[in-house]
Amino acid sequence: MNYTKTLLSVLSILISIHLMGQNEDNKVKVKFSGFIKSDIYHDSREVVAARDGQFLLYPKNELFDDMGNDINKVSNFNMLSIQTRLKTVVTGPEVLGAMPTGVIEAAFLGNKNTDINSLRLRHAYINLNWTNSSLLVGQTWHTFMITECYPGTVSFNTGAPFMSALRNPQIKYTHRFGSISLVAAAMSQLDFTDAGPNPNNGEPESSSVFLRRAGIPELSIGVQYKKEFGASNAFHAGAFLSYKQLLPRQSITRNNTTIKLTEKVKATSFMVYAKAFTKPVTVKTQLTYGQALQSNLMLGGYGERVIFDPNNHSRPIGIQYAPTNTLSYWLDAHTNGKTIQAGLFAGYTENCGSDKELDTYYMRGYDIKYVYRVSPRVIYNVNKFRLSFEMEYTAAGYNNDVIDKRDRINTTKEVGNIRFLGGVYYFF
Repeated sequence: MNYTKTLLSVLSILISIHLMGQNEDNKVKVKFSGFIKSDIYHDSREVVAARDGQFLLYPKNELFDDMGNDINKVSNFNMLSIQTRLKTVVTGPEVLGAMPTGVIEAAFLGNKNTDINSLRLRHAYINLNWTNSSLLVGQTWHTFMITECYPGTVSFNTGAPFMSALRNPQIKYTHRFGSISLVAAAMSQLDFTDAGPNPNNGEPESSSVFLRRAGIPELSIGVQYKKEFGASNAFHAGAFLSYKQLLPRQSITRNNTTIKLTEKVKATSFMVYAKAFTKPVTVKTQLTYGQALQSNLMLGGYGERVIFDPNNHSRPIGIQYAPTNTLSYWLDAHTNGKTIQAGLFAGYTENCGSDKELDTYYMRGYDIKYVYRVSPRVIYNVNKFRLSFEMEYTAAGYNNDVIDKRDRINTTKEVGNIRFLGGVYYFF
């Protein structure tokens, strides 16, 4: 792929839109924004991460050679600027009695490690805003990712795997009753997907097909409360419930017998959050308890067990699924100084296993009991320039014994990683 040609094409389109926005007759306004960011980081050992190690989830487990040396105990260093971001906001004349807004946002992360530095679509949606309601159609944050209440970490992981950090194509309706809003959304998947068996070889793969062929989108409802107390104090809180179905297999073959399958994974998740803003300090927190949360960049997934005819143990008659349960919570606090800000993030997540005995699992963190993280940070702002530093300690409790058929881990060995991260920004 010619990345230079792609970038020039995108810039040409943006300039054309901008010139259209200068025409007073069509009343279209276009605003550009974004930032240039470079990350410099060092890890004390190998980690499970995406994008050349930038999006860190947790440290890799110990892996010993014949001499008893931990192969994964090796430090890593890297510098990347792939978070650099472009955003366009378009507003125009009234539509159906609503004020329309269009948003396009892209970064240079690519969709996988092999195409880093290529443009990746982050947000692309149209929002129709009436006096007391709004209708959003397009790709944006999952309802569990609250833009007013997410960690202010320097790290691009933004608190993952302790919170949902995914974007979904969706239709979302919001109705406001003063300080209270009711939200309902139907979502599909694209970049952030669940895992399942490859139909050709049975190996695990991540794909949106498992949600698509279940026949219904992921459904989410929620309530939000926002209240301001004077010019410098505010409180936000809310809760969301989500439900999705997956159809991992359409058929299964065992011992020369093939049968059609219609069984689905059924997963329900709940999230509650709160944010308190005062002039000197802001405190945010969130708790999630959910099922099959792999697509949310959290621990979890689901498992399966083939059911055989009790009178003929070699003949399959069906399949049984069960999601794994995940508990997660985090707290983030930071000062609100204009020039210097100090902050601290702390998070904990636990693999609670499944409710049924299963044979095969498709999930993130099958051999992990828990993960926790503590990361203090300091941010220095001067006009549009920002210099930031963060030390991130992440530890994972890996299985140290036999994992039972419900993916419940009784004894663990803890493996930790220290990341030192520096970020340099310029906003525009």
